[in-house]
Amino acid sequence: MAAELVGDNPEADFAEILVVAFQRAVAREPIDRETENLAELYRRQYDYYGAHPSEATEYLSIGNRDDSADAIDPAKLAAWGQVCRVILNLQETITRY
Repeated sequence: MAAELVGDNPEADFAEILVVAFQRAVAREPIDRETENLAELYRRQYDYYGAHPSEATEYLSIGNRDDSADAIDPAKLAAWGQVCRVILNLQETITRY
């Protein structure tokens, strides 16, 4: 999900990508508090993975992903992976249907 979101919207800022992620997962836009909390998570994760590139590579090696994701900054992709993990684990996402 993260690679698709970032790859499909390379020029988009965090808030724009987050709206797309929420629309796909729960069919609505995030409220301000969700945007603020997830922006903070993204910043922390991006800083962490930027300082620890081997851990970003290790994280991104888990599961299947398209080769086109190789063109995306690993720290950015790993940070978005963490944001998507939170969105996909929202109670609202799990019990939607």
